[in-house]
Amino acid sequence: MTHISYIGELDLRGRPHGQGRHKYSDGSSYTGEYKAGVPHGYGEMLFVSGASFHGFYMKGLKHGQGTYIYDNGKKYIGTWKEGQRHGLGRHVYADGAVVHEDYYLGERRGDLGVQPGDGTPPFPKPRGSTGGSNRGTRKEQGTIMYGGGDSYTGELKDGIFHGMGTYSFATGNTYFGAWKDGKRHGLGIMTYGNGGKYTGWFAAGLYHGQGTLTYPDGREEAGTWNNGVFEQP
Repeated sequence: MTHISYIGELDLRGRPHGQGRHKYSDGSSYTGEYKAGVPHGYGEMLFVSGASFHGFYMKGLKHGQGTYIYDNGKKYIGTWKEGQRHGLGRHVYADGAVVHEDYYLGERRGDLGVQPGDGTPPFPKPRGSTGGSNRGTRKEQGTIMYGGGDSYTGELKDGIFHGMGTYSFATGNTYFGAWKDGKRHGLGIMTYGNGGKYTGWFAAGLYHGQGTLTYPDGREEAGTWNNGVFEQP
């Protein structure tokens, strides 16, 4: 894929490094963390087909925990290694019902026989985290499912949203981007269930810095925001 635009942080050599967003010539886009010019860390890839991947990258390849959502709404939730599914994974229908679990080693290795109704919970318990921690730093990667229908997938620090992650609200709103101490902070995308969308910078949970707010009727406010208030184009 050839990129046609980039917004975000750069290193001293002018390469994407830190938080940023790429748009590609085929209509797809990537928003998330970069290192030395390639996706590295937590990110979200949106494909023109309607499919998407939300999870962790290493040196430009899917690596670690991730969720691939097909254009028909079905999901594969599992772990990846060097761009391929690797380890235990769960196939889920669009309505949340678990189809089955498989074990992968770069390719499909076989059905584990775990089916709905056999006593295996389809998701972690509310406020529980799936995923591992980086020993010594207490920084974790995981998914949290809440009883009201909200969910969070991404990085955590001492159990608090910190780093890159996606929070999906039961109302249909979704925030994907950077977090700090449990609040939206840094580059992010807030998509509202009514069709509205904000793309830009946040501070302490509020629009702050350069950003564009698109209203459901197509109107836009693009420019500088200060603590949630639009100041100038």
